[in-house]
Amino acid sequence: MGRNKHIKYEVVKKLSNVVITEIYDDRIIDFEKCWDKETYKDRNVVLELGCGDGEYSLNMAKKNPYKIFVGVDMRSNRLCVGAIKAIENNLTNIVFLRTLIERLGDFFHNHSVSEIWIPFPDPHATKKNRNKRLTSMRFLELYKQILKPGGIIRLITDNTGLYEFSLESITDDDAEIHVHTDNLYHSSVTSEDVLSVKSRYEKKFLPVEKTIKYLEFSYP
Repeated sequence: MGRNKHIKYEVVKKLSNVVITEIYDDRIIDFEKCWDKETYKDRNVVLELGCGDGEYSLNMAKKNPYKIFVGVDMRSNRLCVGAIKAIENNLTNIVFLRTLIERLGDFFHNHSVSEIWIPFPDPHATKKNRNKRLTSMRFLELYKQILKPGGIIRLITDNTGLYEFSLESITDDDAEIHVHTDNLYHSSVTSEDVLSVKSRYEKKFLPVEKTIKYLEFSYP
């Protein structure tokens, strides 16, 4: 771990809007204790998986003050960046969780989450790693456990293989597909939350000729 990452790891452990768990930590945490239940009673909870700096969550938290946003990632140095930005902007409706995505069921009650965002996840391109894709069946089953009936899942990716794999997976799983497009910015999608944020990865690293794919689906 580089010196800067080590410093951020020490800082993030002291931030009030971050919950840290270790990979093999078997504690089960009532994550709803992380926000003021009176202020946010019965409000929608939105997860951003693999959130990095929390770009989507930060943007949406500003525009939707009565929703709760939870950024989930294992990289403490990146969570630190997002958490500090949230504090600087007085955003009390966003918190960050350092844990494995496989463990989401340890933190959220069944049918308690309204939306799940999966922006630019690792495509795990090799065949042997397809089970690690965040739209593989084992993850879809987890999402169904924590999502409210009809809760929305949104995938944003530049990877054609992941997009096609995901579309096939959710079709086989009898999901209701609301939107699917292999060219987001030249599609009928009008959601400001989807279109108004371009991630650091998208702005800095994507070649101009690549198109962004988008999937929006739910389960009854």
